[in-house]
Amino acid sequence: MTNNRRYLEVAVAGPLRRTFTYHFDSDTDLLYPGQRLLVPFGRSRKVGYYLADTKKPLKFETKSIIKVLDENSLFTDDLFKFTLWMADYYFANPADCLSAALPGRLKKQKSISYNWADSIEQVPDEMHGIFRASKKLNTADINWFKNRSGQTIVTAIEKGAVVESFAGADDPEGAMQIKFAVSQPERWNEFFGTRKFKPEPFENLKSKTELKGDGWSDHFVALAAREKLLIPVATQKSDDILSFIEAKEDVTSLTLTKEQSIVYEAIASIIEKGFGVHLLHGVTGSGKTLVYCHLVREALRLGKTALVLTPEISLSGATLAWFRGFFPGEVTILHSAMTERERLESWRGIRSGKYKVVVGPRSAVFAPLSNIGLIVVDEEHDSSYKQDDPAPRFHGRDCAIMRARLNDVPVLLGSASPSVESYQNARAGRFTLHNLTERPVGAKLPDVNVVDMRIDRIKGEYE
Repeated sequence: MTNNRRYLEVAVAGPLRRTFTYHFDSDTDLLYPGQRLLVPFGRSRKVGYYLADTKKPLKFETKSIIKVLDENSLFTDDLFKFTLWMADYYFANPADCLSAALPGRLKKQKSISYNWADSIEQVPDEMHGIFRASKKLNTADINWFKNRSGQTIVTAIEKGAVVESFAGADDPEGAMQIKFAVSQPERWNEFFGTRKFKPEPFENLKSKTELKGDGWSDHFVALAAREKLLIPVATQKSDDILSFIEAKEDVTSLTLTKEQSIVYEAIASIIEKGFGVHLLHGVTGSGKTLVYCHLVREALRLGKTALVLTPEISLSGATLAWFRGFFPGEVTILHSAMTERERLESWRGIRSGKYKVVVGPRSAVFAPLSNIGLIVVDEEHDSSYKQDDPAPRFHGRDCAIMRARLNDVPVLLGSASPSVESYQNARAGRFTLHNLTERPVGAKLPDVNVVDMRIDRIKGEYE
């Protein structure tokens, strides 16, 4: 055993809720909480996550880590603490919680490579001696950072001097997609005339998803391609991952009503004053989304970022349209139905500070935002915030509250029909209740006494 052997507590994905001890024969390499390691695990190799240094175990021999995959951690301090809290609170494997916060491509056994920036203007003076524009950092460059106090690759990335490169993310082939063009339209009537499905020829290129939206099946796409009626064409994927939803127009000109202004001023005034849970009760059409947008604008004005959760992916689009209208170029979406490339692109934009506002369902609670100023949970009563499968199993609303607490910022829960537990917390003074009394013509406000009766009945059954 070498004198500089360290023992590391490492989280590895699996059915057991426990961590494992490995050794690392170096006392000079800096390791950061959440950093990915390649470790032996049984007869296989797995990606593990460094949690902390630990003591030498007394009852068994340890295995050595195979490789440090990254030169820095992919987790902000608050996100790392949040995932460990989730593992403890929901009795989950810490590795499952940490993995849930990363795009799929970063869950594989691939190292991150590091390149110098394209321009020397971005490089601090002390790095000019080793700077080589656009070149990959070599071992000497990495050791230069390790041997200088305060000059880590992490700080170089934050200053824009070094750029991270993820395996496959910038692969030209990965940026391509197949679309279909019509060929020999004069044969369409002959070919489709005896079939139930009779599509019309089209002019522009269409992807398979777009064709399915027009009624095509996989069978007919393959059949038409085989008969040369459709020709596959490789095209460049759009860089705009939000192209599926248009920004809502003229939303910035909308002014708050008296009731909306009261709620806005009450919450905006305490964005910098610390953690607090606020429950916003307003019927459909009362303008909760407009209040959210104005509050997020205040957070951004203060130099902070914002997280907005919606109950389902399908509902994220309408909310996203509002926020794109208010904050063009500063909003992105994050959800599990995105492709690996789209999720990585969005994740990188959030982490680099390009996007200040993140909208999405429960999985967006893992967004790698820095300097969070406000968290919003729309339709907080919705059961879709509960994740039952796969692991980790958690409640998005409750996790949003804890992330707000870890960042010491307010969290706003909005609903037309608040959940019983949130309403009871408001009654007990743990949450601050706000009401939007204005409603559309013909709409009827829910009878608060009915909610009170439900709570009292439930309490009575268990007393």
